[in-house]
Amino acid sequence: MISLDAMEIIKMAVKDVAKVDELRGMVGGDVEGFRSRARSAPGLVLDSGLLPAYTFILSKSDLSLTTLNKLKDYFMCNSKLQLDGNEKRELEKEIGSGEGAGYGLMSTLLTIRIKNILKEFGVETNEKDFMKLAIEIIEILTKDSKIRISTEKYLLMYLEELKKLVDAYYKAKWKGGNK
Repeated sequence: MISLDAMEIIKMAVKDVAKVDELRGMVGGDVEGFRSRARSAPGLVLDSGLLPAYTFILSKSDLSLTTLNKLKDYFMCNSKLQLDGNEKRELEKEIGSGEGAGYGLMSTLLTIRIKNILKEFGVETNEKDFMKLAIEIIEILTKDSKIRISTEKYLLMYLEELKKLVDAYYKAKWKGGNK
């Protein structure tokens, strides 16, 4: 039923940090807000539980629904983000806007990874729109405590790996001369 193991979780986190790095290279912006969210997310989930943590992070995002949908599509596929000049400027403005952008990136990654974990349990999500998908996920997790508890376990594993990798990237690449 579930094929996620530690190596699969690490691969997810590596892929996501690489995508954040690629996004940062395309549109610039500071990653400090995202780094803060990546560092605090595991504790937030442990302290308050998956659903309260997830809804809190969703509520703090300053990104537009259009941007959230673009980011969701970007992180879910293996292709590069295709932007025209106006889209790139808009994304640069939103992504580089500090803490709210960090929450937006984190809410995107949480939504995608929860969707992936649910799929491992045989639970399909059908919504394409970011906020409708987030609501669908909340409804699924609210209805089934066994799925919620198992999802939380795997998501915490992912968040711990993401936290370590973001710190490593930040120290080695994002914080100094290798921008």
